[in-house]
Amino acid sequence: MRRQIQHMSAFEISILTWSLADDFDQSGEITVLDTLDWNSHAGNGRWLRRAQNCFSFNFYGVTGQEKRLITNTIASIKPDVVLAHFGPTALKLLPITKRVKIPLIAHFHGYDLSSGLKNHWYRWSLQTQASKFYASIVVGEFQKTVLSTLGRDEKDIYCIPCGVPVSDFELKSPRKPEQPLEAKVRFISVGRLVKQKGFDIVLRAFARVLKTEANCELTIVGSGPELPRLRQLVQELGLDIHVRFTGAIQQLDVVRHMHDSDIYVQHSLPGTDGSIEGFGVAITESSASGLPVVATNTGGIPDQIVTGLNGFLVEPHDEHAMGQRMLELATNPATRGDMGLAGYQRAQEQFNTPTLAKRLERLMLEAVQGSTTVELNRLSNPPGPKP
Repeated sequence: MRRQIQHMSAFEISILTWSLADDFDQSGEITVLDTLDWNSHAGNGRWLRRAQNCFSFNFYGVTGQEKRLITNTIASIKPDVVLAHFGPTALKLLPITKRVKIPLIAHFHGYDLSSGLKNHWYRWSLQTQASKFYASIVVGEFQKTVLSTLGRDEKDIYCIPCGVPVSDFELKSPRKPEQPLEAKVRFISVGRLVKQKGFDIVLRAFARVLKTEANCELTIVGSGPELPRLRQLVQELGLDIHVRFTGAIQQLDVVRHMHDSDIYVQHSLPGTDGSIEGFGVAITESSASGLPVVATNTGGIPDQIVTGLNGFLVEPHDEHAMGQRMLELATNPATRGDMGLAGYQRAQEQFNTPTLAKRLERLMLEAVQGSTTVELNRLSNPPGPKP
């Protein structure tokens, strides 16, 4: 979201949020609703909210104090268009934006079109309300399919991937495919250390590689609850001298580790709760760094990886296939170079943030040009002067 904001120029941007990251640095106007819980639809008051919204069938619509505060905030900002990140947020804001005829664009990211749909109140709300959004944005083709099955017309669904600013990751000089065979081959995997990221399978696949090609190392970047179990697995597999954990590090350090590596690996898994990898930003970052990728055929990952062109896709839980593909790249530096270059070109052409942000901006401008006049006087609590 920060990257989208940084690459938009046609709008004066105001941010309405329920919380703000400590390191967020943005010059636009920011309103933080820190007295409210954005997830209030799941709290003790959820039944009252549902009862109040039963006639609209949007069981996530704002009510009470939350509605008054958001209404006043929107009246103060006087937006021409609202971009709501995540499905539940879009449903919250829809009654207000609809009332004052402000076009609302819903931006879906991941859980809101996967595990979130297990909540039938949310699923029902989407089925009845999604057609009222000016447009819906998804980050992967599989999400487009899911949203269309919920009744959203495909012509109103736009696939705009998350992307990365490629220039932040690209190498200053091309990778050299003629790297000597005796050089150490460096694998890297980046992400939150949770079960769904499949780091344990990455480690087992890496152990298979070492049986044939011992001159390899694996760097795992990130932190999370699985770290103790993964450290124990490293000891059990005898990988101590070949694997290192960096913990959570700054973005510039991630870039440095990418540039020091040869192959990116990620074994994302469908979650037991129905969650699916929405896009896989770290995969784009690795491609922008010129790395070939071995990853799983799940969620939005196939949108990025073409097997045999810029990497390989394997099926989830298949550590044998993962190990084979990793070994294939470890022992073929020319293939690594060719795939890395193809991945970089693909990232530049299809997943570069400045280009994607402009696509999003054009859609927002179309919403403004096609909308009716905003009737802010219909708000029940007119605000004071804008700060």
